[in-house]
Formats: sequence, C-alpha cells, structure tokens
Amino acid sequence: MYQHKAAETVGYRRQKAKTTGYMLCLITMAIAFAGWYLWKWYALPILIVIAALLSSLYSIIEAKRIQKKTGLNINEHEITIRESAVACPEPTTHDPEEYRVYLDSLPEDGSEEKDYDDIRLRAKKIEVAGPDFFGRYSIYVDPKSNVAIFLPKSNKTLHIFIGDIYRANRWIICDIKLLKVIDKTPQEDAYQWKINPQNIWYRGTGFPPGESGYRGEVLSSEDFIDEINDEWLDIKIKEYIRMMGSS
Repeated sequence: MYQHKAAETVGYRRQKAKTTGYMLCLITMAIAFAGWYLWKWYALPILIVIAALLSSLYSIIEAKRIQKKTGLNINEHEITIRESAVACPEPTTHDPEEYRVYLDSLPEDGSEEKDYDDIRLRAKKIEVAGPDFFGRYSIYVDPKSNVAIFLPKSNKTLHIFIGDIYRANRWIICDIKLLKVIDKTPQEDAYQWKINPQNIWYRGTGFPPGESGYRGEVLSSEDFIDEINDEWLDIKIKEYIRMMGSS
C-alpha cells in the first residue's frame, strides 16, 4: 500500500510538473516571438534557450520535492510507476485536476503512513524487533529528524547507527569498556532505512546479501524530546553499557 501511495504521489507531481513546464515554455515562446518581431532577431534563440533552461530547472526542483516527500530517488520513481496501477490507463492522468479528484477519493489505510515526510515520527523513541540479525532494539528520532539506532549484542558490544530519516552517516561499535572499536562514516548506500509507524525497512550494501530488503516490526513508541548530539550520545552509550554489564 505504501508503494501504491508513493506511485500516486510521483504520478500526480510528474503530471503537474509536465503541465507547468508546457505552460512556462509557451509563455516564453510567445515573448520570444514578440521580441523577434518588435526588437531584434536574436531575441528568439536567446529566449528559446532560456525557456529550455527554466523547464529543466523546474523539473529538477520538482524531482527533489518528490524525493523529499516519498523518500524515493529518481531511479526508484521509474520502478514505482511501472509497478503501480498509476501506470495503467484508468484512471487517466492526462488531466491533473481529474487525477487529483481520483487521489482524494482513495480510502486511507490506517496501517501505513499517510504522508511521506517524517512529521508523525519526530520526537519518538521506537522499540523494534527484527530483522533477526538485529534482535530487539531502540530507534531514537529527535525533533529535528536526526536518527540513532542502538543495537546491543550478546557478545557485550554495542552497535550504533547515527543518521537522518533515510540512512546512516556514522557507524559506531563500543565494547563493554566503552572503547569505540569502530567509529567511521559508512558509504552512502551501505545502511539505508524507511521508518513507518508499523514497520522499519532496511536495505543497503552493508546488510547481508541475498535479500532486497529487511523488515523490523514496531512494538511500541514513546515521546523523546532530547536532541541527538555528541553529548547525548556519550551519555546514552554509558547507560547501555551499564545495562549490558549488569545483565
């Protein structure tokens, strides 16, 4: 259902961008011909180039907006569209207003995120179980959408991923003596996630091969008002190590 809703958003915004681009191009072309007729001949090619640049810039901006709203990159837009009913002839997407009415008529599914930003999951501590190699663990999302994932292991080490709502940009492993065995910046595609109210989806080159993605089930959540920064991280690591040492 999430993929279906994402495809609807991509399809609608692409159609809207295309319509806006056509209108922008027509207006600029009209000004270009007027400039050619009333001013100089080279006004026409200059404004044609400007029209093309403005249309391209608008397309890039709209693609970034779609990525921010759905969490899907450009390549994933194409895959989502192809695999969704939005790619089918009905309902038609040639009329953006008609398509907007269609989207509004769709029933909401309470088991999935209604929006594609992280507003509903900001300022939360989330208890998660799975995938199997993670076990049971906690995810912290602060009010600024910084994310920290704490993974205590049976060998008395603590694995921590720090990042945003999309991926990890820092990976830490601490031993029982608070020594940071690993503290590095992983590759951008190594550890990626999508945080939903009911489940967490993981993928990336840093996870075990053989699966397109891994799922964690959300067990519970509670308010979390702290800010994830180095000071908070040091305090939280000490708390976890103390709990792990007493278990």
